[in-house]
Amino acid sequence: MGFTQVFALVNPRGYFLSLAVAVDRCGFLNKWILFRVPSQLRHLLVAVREIAPFVRAASEWKRLKSGIYPVLALYSFLQKENKFYKDAIPAFRGEYGRLVDINSVKREWTS
Repeated sequence: MGFTQVFALVNPRGYFLSLAVAVDRCGFLNKWILFRVPSQLRHLLVAVREIAPFVRAASEWKRLKSGIYPVLALYSFLQKENKFYKDAIPAFRGEYGRLVDINSVKREWTS
């Protein structure tokens, strides 16, 4: 289809984890950029505003580093969600549900 990169902003959490596993196992994580958002619907508008510059840059044919990114503005909500659902993630999805530290997230978002 000619796509160089695919962006995904998925809510709720279970759908995100399922998509992350599927994309990685199919070998497409080098073309996909997955943004992790807290599962409450009220966070979607903030998330869309935050990722708009990424989509704009990609539309100008800039190549962005693929992978899984938590939305920086919603990081504290993701931390709370991770604590709440800590034991509910099946083992094969566990690595996709893990949050990196805030400094790594800030570094990724500024680059």
